[in-house]
Amino acid sequence: MRIMAGKASIYYPKDVKPSIGNTINGSKLGRVTRALFRWSACPDCGVERWVQQSQKTKLCMRCAAIRRNWTGEKNHRWNGGIRRAGGYNYVSVPENHLFIKMAGRSLVHGRYYYSIAEHRLVVTQHIGRPLEPWELVHHINGVKDDNRIGNLELLKHRKDHLVSANFQRLVVELQERVVTLEAEVVLLRSLLNERRDSVPAENLSL
Repeated sequence: MRIMAGKASIYYPKDVKPSIGNTINGSKLGRVTRALFRWSACPDCGVERWVQQSQKTKLCMRCAAIRRNWTGEKNHRWNGGIRRAGGYNYVSVPENHLFIKMAGRSLVHGRYYYSIAEHRLVVTQHIGRPLEPWELVHHINGVKDDNRIGNLELLKHRKDHLVSANFQRLVVELQERVVTLEAEVVLLRSLLNERRDSVPAENLSL
C-alpha cells in the first residue's frame, strides 16, 4: 500500500480518498501506534481526516480550539451558570445584574466574568436589597449547598456566625448522643428480658 507524502491526517492509501467510516492501522499512516484510525468528518466544519478510533471527540483541532473558547451555554462544561468551590455554589451573573456590587470577578481569556455565592444571592433576593460585606449567611443544617431560604439565616456579625455554628455543632453532638443512649437502652432491656427468661419462676416470686 503506497502512502502519499503529506500530513498523516490526509494520507490516501492507494491514492484513493477513503470513504467515511473506513478504518486503517495507524502504522500504515506513519504513526507510532498500531491503533485503528477511522476516516471521519469534523461535525462542525466538515473537514475529513483520519481520527483514532478510541478518540472521544471527532472535532478537528481548529474547531476543538474554537469550542474551548466558547462561553455560556455554548461551552461543553456549561451547567446552568453554577460552579462549585469550597462546597458552596456560585451563580454566574451578567455585568448589568441588579446586585452586581456583590459579585466577585475573574479574568478568563481577556474577559471578566462575574459570579455571586448562591446562598447570599437567595437571601438578597428574599429581602430585596444587596447584602453588606460584613453580613453573613449561615446554613442552618450545615449543608453548604442547601440554599433553600428556610435553611438560610442572615447574621449581622461574624461573631454571631461563630455562636450559631457552635450551637449547631452542639445540637448535632447531642442528637448523636441521644441515638447512642437509646441503642444502649434497647440492649439493656434485651439483656434483662433474657435474664428473666433464664431464671426459674419460683425464684422470681422470691
